[in-house]
Amino acid sequence: MRLALHTGQLVKCLLVILSPVIVLLIPTTEDFTAELRLFFAITVAFLFIIVFDLMEILVPSILLTAAYVFSGLAPIEVALSPWCSTLIYMIIGAYALVNAMEECGLLQRLSIWCIRKCGGTFNGAMYGTFLAGLVLGIITFNNAYLIMVSFAYGVTKSFGYDKPCKEAAIMMFMGAVAAHSCATSFYNPLWVGLAEQSLNIIEAGTTIPWYEQTLVLWPSLLFNLLFIFLVTKIYKTRNMGNHGDSKAYFDMEARLMGPIKSSEKKCCVVLALLMVFLITSPLHGLPTAYGFMVLPWLLYLPGVKVGSKASLSKINLGIMVFIVSSMSIASVGTYVGLTSFITDVFVPMLSHLSPVAILGGTYIGGVLGNILMTSGAMLPTFSAPFASIATVIGINPMSLIMTLILTCTVYIFPYEIPAFVILLGFGLIKMNDFIKFATLRAVVFTVGFFVLQIPYMYLIDYIM
Repeated sequence: MRLALHTGQLVKCLLVILSPVIVLLIPTTEDFTAELRLFFAITVAFLFIIVFDLMEILVPSILLTAAYVFSGLAPIEVALSPWCSTLIYMIIGAYALVNAMEECGLLQRLSIWCIRKCGGTFNGAMYGTFLAGLVLGIITFNNAYLIMVSFAYGVTKSFGYDKPCKEAAIMMFMGAVAAHSCATSFYNPLWVGLAEQSLNIIEAGTTIPWYEQTLVLWPSLLFNLLFIFLVTKIYKTRNMGNHGDSKAYFDMEARLMGPIKSSEKKCCVVLALLMVFLITSPLHGLPTAYGFMVLPWLLYLPGVKVGSKASLSKINLGIMVFIVSSMSIASVGTYVGLTSFITDVFVPMLSHLSPVAILGGTYIGGVLGNILMTSGAMLPTFSAPFASIATVIGINPMSLIMTLILTCTVYIFPYEIPAFVILLGFGLIKMNDFIKFATLRAVVFTVGFFVLQIPYMYLIDYIM
């Protein structure tokens, strides 16, 4: 067993070393510059280290930024620019809120309530978590993903899983699926806005009605449900759970918790304020991040004291640095010409293909773009060029835009949607487990796109 483990680690280390070497052996061209080659070599090595979980995540995260700077690829202000983003402080606030909810017992109470309403079974909790994410996503304009990831953590803990295991990994990943269920199937103002902004480069005044994503992409709801169903069958989740008579157990747990405590009520007030802030975002126009940057810290004020020093100490520094480093991939990539490379090389390949092939190429391009740039950078980068191709060959540009929006939630690595890195920070799901489940889901979405989504778009006369 020890020999096998040693051999496996050796193979992984060799891949980490050889992958950038192979990239560096690729000849440069007018489009594939020496700077881009070096960028890909450094980034690929980083991704392999993360995927193989070869060291504590803090180490490669710091070294990635250092490599970008010391290699001369980008100045330090470019490599470290993500630290100026509100996202990192938003996630810290989310951690502070969840840890306070866990400490006072509210997270456990809410989780047990949900499990009981879903029959008290592991499978019921999986579907219940997905449904909760869908509903919250709709009423908050898809701004509840941090809450849903945290909720999945509470459900997992309520089933008695305190350490990484198969059961914990499954339930935590359901939090990721639930968090973006609305964004995929119905409406995400951020993604629609990014695409709309990009389309205005081609034609000023272009707008995308709020209902168009719902009209076109609602079949992706079925893809998510199919994925959950496959997980229940592949892993035989019906038999999962640490408790024999789960319903009776959780009924007893609810009774033992007793009436809601004062500290829990304070958490409920803060949660209510946060929900009001998210729901009213179209009215006040303030960024979503502001709510998470301010409201959770009310629980730590003198006189309130729901959260403690212990709650703050649970915030994972390594995950925070990883998020920033992942964001620097996009900023440094843009600086060295990654955007131009993709548009100049990949886009012309689609110009002479059939509509179905173009949609397929757009889908593949969006998925690959997510890996290299994250969805926040991929969508505005790809929207205008792909729409231009559609216009030239006479198909509906919006069919390609909706395809790109769909691919925003076809992820393989957690950094593609930075909020998902929170899952790793809770310590109940490992990187390789996340990748395994994400890959299965990506396969389901890919098959669903070609088998159902494209025919449906033809049915509603959306492509031509």
